[in-house]
Amino acid sequence: MKKTDFRIMDNKDVASQFDGKAIAFIRSRKADHKIHAMAAEMIAMALAVGIELTDVIVDGGADDDIDRRIISDFCQTLDETEAVMVVVNNIFAFTTDPDDLFKFIDTLMNRPVLLVDMEQHHTWMSECPDESDEE
Repeated sequence: MKKTDFRIMDNKDVASQFDGKAIAFIRSRKADHKIHAMAAEMIAMALAVGIELTDVIVDGGADDDIDRRIISDFCQTLDETEAVMVVVNNIFAFTTDPDDLFKFIDTLMNRPVLLVDMEQHHTWMSECPDESDEE
């Protein structure tokens, strides 16, 4: 698989230039009302940039292996919804293993989707080649 160049920017710098749907991933074992509050914040952020958040996937397990079932379910939902944005409570919700995380981010960037980390206030997006340099 080709490595994708991507850039990371502050969430407040994401312009409302995207049309489509989003899905969210929350990894938490907190009380339901706290998870609902996280989801509400994610929905509001997506709507602010003109995107409908259609699914919120909650992982309440302790395992952080990237090959766990909930990640497969997440990827299947991403395919089915044709989402253009993924919102996550923390980028390490997917996995804490750096190698696995970067490979997973690369996979997401190849789709391509915006990847929004609500806790760190960062957004990852694929780098588009600058066509002005080509002649």
